Amino acid sequence: MSEPSFSELDVPIDTNIEKEKPSSKVLRGMPDFFEIEATERGEQIDSDKNPEYVMINLDTNCGMQCPKCAEPGQGAAERGKSLSNEERTAILDLAAEIGVKELVVVGTGEPTKWNNYINQVKPAIEAAYERKMGTVLFTTAIGLTQEQAEFYRDHDVTVIVSLDSLDPANYARLVGHADKPGASNILPAVLEHIRILRETYAADSAQATADGRSIVRLGVNVTVQGANVDELEAIRDFAGDDMMFIANVLMPEGRARRFEDFEKLVGEKGLDALRKRAAEMSDTGGHSSLANEVCSYFNRGISVDTDGRELFCGYDSQTHKLGNIQDHLSAQEVLQRYQEKRTVYRAWCEQIGQKPSCPNRVEDTPGQPSFAEFLDEWRERQQPES
Repeated sequence: MSEPSFSELDVPIDTNIEKEKPSSKVLRGMPDFFEIEATERGEQIDSDKNPEYVMINLDTNCGMQCPKCAEPGQGAAERGKSLSNEERTAILDLAAEIGVKELVVVGTGEPTKWNNYINQVKPAIEAAYERKMGTVLFTTAIGLTQEQAEFYRDHDVTVIVSLDSLDPANYARLVGHADKPGASNILPAVLEHIRILRETYAADSAQATADGRSIVRLGVNVTVQGANVDELEAIRDFAGDDMMFIANVLMPEGRARRFEDFEKLVGEKGLDALRKRAAEMSDTGGHSSLANEVCSYFNRGISVDTDGRELFCGYDSQTHKLGNIQDHLSAQEVLQRYQEKRTVYRAWCEQIGQKPSCPNRVEDTPGQPSFAEFLDEWRERQQPES
């Protein structure tokens, strides 16, 4: 008997809320974009067989100090030696072999800082492009230049810009720079860099799907917090027709891991209210890669940390449960681990009676294991008895 698909699981999702209206946009590199491509070719995507994404964390630094950040910090004790560009390229070779379509760079630092861009980001994107993969790049755009924008455009990069406020003072607070000299100048610089991106990518805005939706290659990503939930409409208006508007809720990881810090960021309205508002407002219904209400970076991808260890999710460097990808650098072994993760996630969803969009965003359920604990228990049960 085959495993049920996520859409067939008879369990509630963590946010069963309809968007205000269906999006008129499709973001290049997201699941619905790949579905459209497959349909045009007369094919069907089998996500149980092959992943679509490889998330690779680069060992980059960041000048921001965002309280929301899921990154545990540079030099985290549990990490080993960072991968070289050559080792990352070997992972991309493997990813291409097993059918991956998109490299995703979410961390660990700011990719547009010049040293990060030249030494790690640009080589990774070039390697992906040479293997006929696109790239999804998350950034604050604080260091973006015209040269970078043109490079991203010409190398099939979808750029998603974090923009948590349109108020200079609030933006400075949310990136941890409220008390720093020149804090009021940070947002204007970011907005200027977004202007550069929009002008550079403008020629692509004419692409459309058969059903009339526009294909866009830029996005605005808002992490909804108590301090910015009332700005969502203004930020969505700013995104306009050429940028996908993405709204998602806080993740209790990294700097936000401590309970008191997380509760402070959530604010008086509470997490459920933020989650509901994000789902209502976001063009995607939540975070960027949702498909069947589950994050596709997790559910349809493999994630690799700076040192090569596999993660459940590139946003969470605490989930080293799958070993180091360099120790099993073969297509068969990587596919087995990918398929095991999907199978275990289905079983976990059924046990806890929920279908979380992300294992790191589900609230603790008394008496129920976390996904990491469930995976450990699952593997113990699979071991042959001695």
